[in-house]
Amino acid sequence: NYELLYDVELSDIESNVANAVFEPKNARYPIVVHGNLDYASFDVTATFISAETMKDNSGKANIRMERLGKDRLLKFMKNGKPKIYRDHHGNLKLVSVVDNPKETPYNNVGGIAKLSFSLVEIGDMDSETLRANNLLVGLSGVF
Repeated sequence: NYELLYDVELSDIESNVANAVFEPKNARYPIVVHGNLDYASFDVTATFISAETMKDNSGKANIRMERLGKDRLLKFMKNGKPKIYRDHHGNLKLVSVVDNPKETPYNNVGGIAKLSFSLVEIGDMDSETLRANNLLVGLSGVF
């Protein structure tokens, strides 16, 4: 679990649906075909701060722990496995990270950076889908 605590920015949530427009040569109007695809895609940006820096009341970042924490988070986000995203309303989405994660360092605070990820919804949040993606480890008696 990674909690987004600081400067969380959520992009517009794009609702992606499949459709195609065919324009026959001798027709006056096009033919529109709709598919079954219906998924969300969005970006999340947040400042990630290590637990060690948050516990320290000196106001200084533990640069070593910040680097280790960011490296762990980036490894987790880039491992190709599905993730569960929970928004600030408690809504859950089964997502996958797409594109390249981005790190933007704070130039005035050494070791602290914002991280950005692009997420795409890849399935329902039902027990069958979660089990198929090995996301019910330890919860087999519950679901």
